[in-house]
Amino acid sequence: MSSVPRIVITGLCNAGKSSVFNLLLQSEVTIVHSQKGTTTDPVTRRWELPGFGPVALTDTAGLNDTGGLGLSRHRTALDRLAAADLVLMISPGNQPPQPRETEILRHITALGKPWMAVLTHAARPVHPKKLALLESGSWPFEPPGAHGPNSTGLSGPWPADPQNPAGDLPPAVSVQPRTPHRVPEEVPRSSSAPFGCQSVIQVDNPTGQGYHQAVQALQRFFSQGDSNASSPLEGLLEPGDTIILVTPQDSGAPAGRLIKPQAETLRDALDRDCMVLTLGVSRVSQAYRRLIQSGAGPRLVITDSQAFDLVRDQLPDDQPLTSFSLIYARIRGDLPEFYKGISRLESLKDGDRVLILENCKHHRQNDDIATRQIPALLRHYTRADLEFSFSRHLHGDANPRDYALAVHCGGCMAHRQEILRRQRLFARCGVGMTNFGMVLAHCRGGILDRAMAPLLPCSSPERRL
Repeated sequence: MSSVPRIVITGLCNAGKSSVFNLLLQSEVTIVHSQKGTTTDPVTRRWELPGFGPVALTDTAGLNDTGGLGLSRHRTALDRLAAADLVLMISPGNQPPQPRETEILRHITALGKPWMAVLTHAARPVHPKKLALLESGSWPFEPPGAHGPNSTGLSGPWPADPQNPAGDLPPAVSVQPRTPHRVPEEVPRSSSAPFGCQSVIQVDNPTGQGYHQAVQALQRFFSQGDSNASSPLEGLLEPGDTIILVTPQDSGAPAGRLIKPQAETLRDALDRDCMVLTLGVSRVSQAYRRLIQSGAGPRLVITDSQAFDLVRDQLPDDQPLTSFSLIYARIRGDLPEFYKGISRLESLKDGDRVLILENCKHHRQNDDIATRQIPALLRHYTRADLEFSFSRHLHGDANPRDYALAVHCGGCMAHRQEILRRQRLFARCGVGMTNFGMVLAHCRGGILDRAMAPLLPCSSPERRL
């Protein structure tokens, strides 16, 4: 379920987390009991969010459980929080805010995670202190200096990392005062803020009150992160156009099937009523000549990024050419920001650290693109003795300032919200982030500008980088 948005439910023991989990799924999936610590291991279910699509919903143990086993549950729950696209903070609306709840929210904010406040026991009046905090938009923040400079105020089983850059949030992503509101009405927060509280919702688990409001809030949140290009070929082709897809079948390709970007692009082209020619690298020149002779020259050629130079050599210079990786950078992340990040290659020097970020958990090959090809290519291009780190998860304690550059995979197995979160985190720290396909096009083929041309508007200043 790594390719769908991840919603993680958190809060204190007996706050109603499992009840909210069951309410959203409209099914009794997890056990609900008044005994503290009923939920032990995280429980994840694939849920079809009405009006949006599939998401992964995870219920976690309470973060005030005690004892050695409780601490183990904490660590597991915190791992889920670090990988979340959205956190649902469950809190009994009729009770005053607890110090431990504030610590949890400060930790979520330090991770750079957007969250929603879900208040249970909607049939009872909201506690005045909790209502005041929600009205002011100040929860979980306190007056400046309350915990010292740049402190996240964390305590308990997780360490407060003074190196964590997210503990010093700039004004652009700090939670701003909100327009006063009254719960139980579901209230959307500012959609322009990538982090912080997005909505406040009241639910009553026994009666199901608040279910529709919760669903609507989730729909709005995930819709606001959609790019203009919701499918691989959006805005690139017209019905009747011809397209060539170059899909090398090397040792890393799965037997008997295309990899996800290739399959989804092929299906999208068919859905758009286009003529599609799918072939290997060795047939590009032959196929191109036949199409030209037939009068149906290709509108676009899309190749695996690793074959950029081989495909380029078989096509005329004026033939539009790009790659699956760049197309997915367009629909999964901020393409112009990835494009700008490539300029950081020119300033890399001996001893600089480069972070290689992936999402999928494929089996490593001897010529693995992340651990072998990209590092070798960067060392050769920069002539610098670079140090590399590799990660499939960007954990909350990661410090972007430890790196001179980050290089992200195509993101075919990631959700747009997560890749945008990663880009924003590195941008806030002044660290460039680019994409596998861009590195391959720039360093191996020298054709990055050509590969980007079909994907950026002609008037865009990024076309002139």
